[in-house]
Amino acid sequence: MFYLSRLSGSFSNAPYIDKFGEVDMGLRFGRQLFLHQKRYDSMLRNLWLSHGVPSFISRKLEADINNGGWETI
Repeated sequence: MFYLSRLSGSFSNAPYIDKFGEVDMGLRFGRQLFLHQKRYDSMLRNLWLSHGVPSFISRKLEADINNGGWETI
């Protein structure tokens, strides 16, 4: 999921899981994915309906450690 708010943004796992209950980041395994209704409802309530997208983005950006410069190349 990709979240945008004004000039910033962040991403998180989509509410889809495979038959083993695992999230397939980057679709590497090629397994069929199913909507996990509890994760979807939680995302809808906690982020969308409570207007929590800006705070979610700011928390993710604060937690991200990026030194920048030559070390990241």
